[in-house]
Amino acid sequence: MSLLVLPPEVTDIVIGHLHNDKASLASCSLVCKALTPTSQSYIFRSIVFCYNPMSSSTSSSKFFELVQAFFHTQDTATKRHEIREFTIVGEGGLGRHGPSVDDDRIIPISLVHSVLQELPNLRVFRLLRFNLPPLSLIPSCERPPRRQLSELDFRSHAVSLSTLSAFLCYFEEVNHLKVSLIGCTDDIGTTASGSVNGDVLPQISRLSISGWKTYRLLRHLLTPNSTLTSLRLNIFDTGPATEDIGAFIRVAGTKLEYLHITLPTLYSDVSLVDRYNVSSCVKLVELSLALVLDLDCLQRPQTTNWDCMISLLSAIPTPLNLRQFTFTLSFVGSVRDQRISSLQVYDWGLMDQALARFRDLERVAFLGAEDGLVGLLGDLRDFITEHLPILSAALGERLVLL
Repeated sequence: MSLLVLPPEVTDIVIGHLHNDKASLASCSLVCKALTPTSQSYIFRSIVFCYNPMSSSTSSSKFFELVQAFFHTQDTATKRHEIREFTIVGEGGLGRHGPSVDDDRIIPISLVHSVLQELPNLRVFRLLRFNLPPLSLIPSCERPPRRQLSELDFRSHAVSLSTLSAFLCYFEEVNHLKVSLIGCTDDIGTTASGSVNGDVLPQISRLSISGWKTYRLLRHLLTPNSTLTSLRLNIFDTGPATEDIGAFIRVAGTKLEYLHITLPTLYSDVSLVDRYNVSSCVKLVELSLALVLDLDCLQRPQTTNWDCMISLLSAIPTPLNLRQFTFTLSFVGSVRDQRISSLQVYDWGLMDQALARFRDLERVAFLGAEDGLVGLLGDLRDFITEHLPILSAALGERLVLL
């Protein structure tokens, strides 16, 4: 029986259910010509190039040549309008300290331009574990037209701020910007907010920044007219970092609806948390805090990030429509068998009182990190019920443990 008797709308719905199963999509594209266009549109929707020098003798320069050749093939010419996501990822050889000295991971400028010029319907661009060339040296007249993306994800060992900012200037609008760096060198200095070397930075709705020194990027994203509604900070820097982050929140915080902060392992001064200016987030709906507890330091007479978290919660104005609070707990240190008992060191009553101020809370979630509370959730539920009586009574089943 021919599938041509079925309306194309029906076959499109059927094929749509296989959008993540490329093997089945490939079979559908071969079994019937009527299914080929829709099947191939999903097959070509997401393109991933992966470079792994540990399993191949191909050099990075040869790998880039292969990716560049992709844009000149006949299939790409006919299907490039179908491509929505494009990912270039480098696997292997890039550990926690970055690539080795002789490992060339600088992506050619021509390849960056090809991705932005040859893919008219591109919505997601991911460049992972590669370094950028000195894009700040490229004149604006030689750059491709600025693009609008749903997601831009860039992860690298280290990059200069001028290069990273110049890369961002390739885009006019980015719904979700993700930046993860081990280090970021500030080689720009003070510039006008929202611009770098005369180029205007993109409008961003959601921003996720992680790594060391990446907070330096924030001062160049400061714009009073920012459209930012979601901010996720996973930055293990103290001191000047909190001042820049606080300045960013003070400028853009009036529109923030979601805020996630990962507190460093140990603070030496509780007053640092006041610089985050969370009190300016008058539209905040969801708040997420990630806390890293150093079990080796629990008994030391030092101010820890627990005190900072309580101070941060207390600094939030009470007339706030906070709907959801998520608390992620993880552990570091040599003591691995005293996790639950170690939590009793802290005054959970203060946290109970702080969260009880938000009477409109619809959900409170406690998340245990993989190396922390997994396997101990039963004990943790009893622990929280005992130490957070006000919150437990008010929320009931809305107190979630994950």
